[in-house]
Formats: sequence, C-alpha cells, structure tokens
Amino acid sequence: RAFPGAAAAVGNREAVLLNAFSGSTAATPPAAAISPATLFDLASLTKVMATTLVTLRLFDRGRLDLFYPLSRYMEVPADKAGITLFQILSHTAGFAAHFLLQASHADPEHSLQTILQSPLAAKPGSQVIYSCIGYILLGKLLEKLCEEPLDQLTQRWVLDPLRMDRTGFCPRKSLDGQVAGSEADDEWFAATEWDPDKKIWLRGVVHDENARFLGGVSGNAGLFAPLEDCCSIAAALLNQPIHFLPRPLYEAMMVNQTAGKGDARGLGLAVWDGAEDWLAGPLLGPGACGHTGFTGTSLYLSPSRGYYFILLTNRVHYGRNLPVWPRYRAMFHEAALSDLA
Repeated sequence: RAFPGAAAAVGNREAVLLNAFSGSTAATPPAAAISPATLFDLASLTKVMATTLVTLRLFDRGRLDLFYPLSRYMEVPADKAGITLFQILSHTAGFAAHFLLQASHADPEHSLQTILQSPLAAKPGSQVIYSCIGYILLGKLLEKLCEEPLDQLTQRWVLDPLRMDRTGFCPRKSLDGQVAGSEADDEWFAATEWDPDKKIWLRGVVHDENARFLGGVSGNAGLFAPLEDCCSIAAALLNQPIHFLPRPLYEAMMVNQTAGKGDARGLGLAVWDGAEDWLAGPLLGPGACGHTGFTGTSLYLSPSRGYYFILLTNRVHYGRNLPVWPRYRAMFHEAALSDLA
C-alpha cells in the first residue's frame, strides 16, 4: 500500500536501457494495468519540465533577463521589487513555501495579486525556501510577458521541440480526442487522491489544489505525461543539445547556485552536495541533480555516470499523509545501478 502502480526507466546518452511497468492505475475499479500509455500527474516536475525550461529558452532568445528585478516587468510591492527570476528559479526569492490561493480569493483572476500582497517568508537572496508560490508567480509572469497561456508556451518552447506528443496540461481536454473524459477513459490515468467532495478518485485532474484552482495550468504543477515522454526530456537534459539550450544554461541548471543558503539548488533542479541522506541516494555520483513531484514522481540525472532515472508512481493514492518507504527513490537508483554495473 505504498502506491498502486509505477513506471520506471533508466537511460544513457544513447538509448533507454530499461523500462518497467508494474501494478495498476488504481486500487479499486475502474483500474487498468500500468502501461506505456498511462499518464501520470507529474506534480512539481512541472516546475522543471515546463516553467524552468520555458524561462531559460526565453532568456536565451532575449525575451527576458534572469537578473532584472520583478519591478522591470510588473508593478510589485516594495518588498518584492528587487526579486529576480534567477532567485525564483533557485528558490531564494523569499516567497512562502505554500499557501492556498482560494483561501484569500474565490476568483483565480486575483491569484497574482494575492501572491504579491502576501508577506515574504525571508529576505530575498538570503536562504533557500522551496516555494510553489514563487513558481506560480513565475508562470503568471511568463504569460504576461508573452501574452500567451503557459500551456501554449510550454507546447511551443518545450514539448514540440522535444517531440513530447502525449504530454500536456489538462489532458482530458487536450489529447486530440484520445481521452474524452468519460469513465471509460479512466484507464489512461494513474489515479491520485480521493476527492471527498466529488467522491471520486482524481484521474486526469491535477492533484495540486492551487493548480486545480487555476484551472489546471500553473507554473508549479499541472503537467501529465507517460514514461516515454519523460525519457525524452531526461535524455535532452543529459545530452544537452545546443539547438535547445546553450551549454552554459544547462550548466546553470545543474550547478549549485545556493552555497551557504541551506540547500543545494541549481536553476529549477536540486543538486547533490555530498549529503548521505539526499532523497536520490548518494550513489549517483558528483554532479547528480534532479527533482521530485509530490504525487510520487521523480527525474534524476547522473552526468558523471552518464545515466538518467525516471520513476513515476501515484503514491498519494492511499492518502498524502500515509507513510511510504522513505527511501524508495534511493532504493530504485541503487537497484538500477547494481544491474548496470
């Protein structure tokens, strides 16, 4: 009862070396076996696969600057005027980790003002506070600068170039009729948590409350993807094709930008600083980096060993506060590396 199902993959710079599918999409009917077609709620992997990469690609094209203050782009209160996009990407902007937007306003249109009017949790630049709130603001800023919704920006700047054909926000609406939203289509989705109000499992509807409040498209969460598409983006991050991003921007993602600030962060990614208790485990080697998603997903890179590791689960299915194996991601990496040795 850690999670009903999982999909996993390991690849190197040339190919996918292993993929595996286990369990089912839900603990109770309707359910189907986890398969290559199963779509997982990626949760905070959205921060990397959508918001971070869109930001960096726009920076590369001169559409924005990571080091300009927010006040350059929008009207902001004085306490937030000097915050930079670099600080948001490295989680050093000082925003609170999390709060529910609907607790302040019933209208999603006021969400940006809610964030801007909320007090900071720390002085900008002083410490790492992993913040969904900062990434929600970043997503809104990208939409404002480009006059285009974040889902369309993600499609244009990330999904289409990397040929991630089955990844997207709001999958019940956007998968070209493959998923129409009826009960018969539930087999496509790894079900997340039980919705006590609607008395249904969440399937194809984002688990994160703030992203759901915002209509399923948010800078912090909302992407759904199958295993194969996650391998595509992991391979791109490992191979660093210069047609997608210049090498210095890949390096900025994967190098510790927050030394002495309480946690090791690159731009969008967590990086290994030698700690034995790192979520991914200590065996991925120097330069290891990656990210997790609250629903039970993860993407990790081991550039020194030349591998990437994808693990997709629906670990919140039995309840977000139930204990799961605390080291299940590290155990997966250890088992994979043992087989590769």
